Amino acid sequence: MSFDWVWLMPNKASAKRAIKVGVFVCGVLALVNFTLAALLEKSSWRDYGLSLRGVAFELAVFYVVVGWRLQKESRIFAVIGLLVTAYFYRDKFTESPGAILPSLILLLLVNTVRATFLFHKYETAEKHGL
Repeated sequence: MSFDWVWLMPNKASAKRAIKVGVFVCGVLALVNFTLAALLEKSSWRDYGLSLRGVAFELAVFYVVVGWRLQKESRIFAVIGLLVTAYFYRDKFTESPGAILPSLILLLLVNTVRATFLFHKYETAEKHGL
């Protein structure tokens, strides 16, 4: 098993593997947000439950759409997914114990953005015979 998709990405296939990792990350984030929205449905927080449930549901739908577009190698949605994730995790980096998982997620999404751009670069070079 080769881990060249983590940093080097020397060819189109390794870039495609990195994009698949990004699709998986988006799927996990969508599942977590759908689960959170479902749990908030049954919560006793009547004042906060509706607004938190709405945000969790919207984020879940957002990650489903981003994952779907990443599967189609969309550079724009890769960047948008990274920026929205960084925005929602911005307060997690102030605390030391809480920064490990968001940092890993952001690194994987940064790698996915790199992979989408490299994938299109390799595809154009392949198309022009370079």
